[in-house]
Amino acid sequence: MTGFIGTAVTQLLRGRGHEVKLVSRQPGPGRITWSELSESGLPLCDVVINLAGENILNPLRRWNETFQKEVLTSRLDTTHLLAKAITETAHPPQAWILVTGVGVVLGRGGGAISHMLLPFRLGLGGPIGSGRQFFPWIH
Repeated sequence: MTGFIGTAVTQLLRGRGHEVKLVSRQPGPGRITWSELSESGLPLCDVVINLAGENILNPLRRWNETFQKEVLTSRLDTTHLLAKAITETAHPPQAWILVTGVGVVLGRGGGAISHMLLPFRLGLGGPIGSGRQFFPWIH
């Protein structure tokens, strides 16, 4: 849980005395890689929280067919791998929380707000739509 939401969840859980082990593309202390998970299986745990997935609002990427496939694959592959690891473990977790494809995330220190404010700071911002359209978000 190294993204914007994952960092906040990790801090909250560790602050409440829980041990958190991350599954990540990058190895490191307190982490296992996705390939290690695939090869060795799921470590003993009470809960699995999956927040993996490519950032839909990546400002460095164009919203084209290639990027759309990467976004979809980044969610499906990790979910499939975790589901397989959970079903194959001798001691499955008590809960599996999956959050993917969520609407916009707003918060101090990150999320979509910094991308949304840039046009306004450059004097290019303005209303988009009527203001009555749905806009799902997490804060």
